[in-house]
Amino acid sequence: MERHGGVDREQLIKLQQEDPRIQELVDADRTSRRGGKVVSFEKARGIVYRRYEDPGRNVSIKQVMLPKSLREYVMSVAQDTLTGALLEIRRTKDKVLSNF
Repeated sequence: MERHGGVDREQLIKLQQEDPRIQELVDADRTSRRGGKVVSFEKARGIVYRRYEDPGRNVSIKQVMLPKSLREYVMSVAQDTLTGALLEIRRTKDKVLSNF
């Protein structure tokens, strides 16, 4: 696992641009709808975000698209936090999705 001491905005933009899956989603300009919920991808100030909307529950969440090169590191940071240390994998993933 590669160690990261933190990633600034420019580094995140560069890593997102180097991630083929993120670029595929941006280039395809995908929006999916299922059961009234909407998932789309957008770019703001160079950073790619995933937007999840559930109008029925009045929920709108904007999440940074995490490049594959950072995922293992972010998961380890989430698991190593005081509250994250006791969470099983599924709850850790939920925590990451709600915070990153």
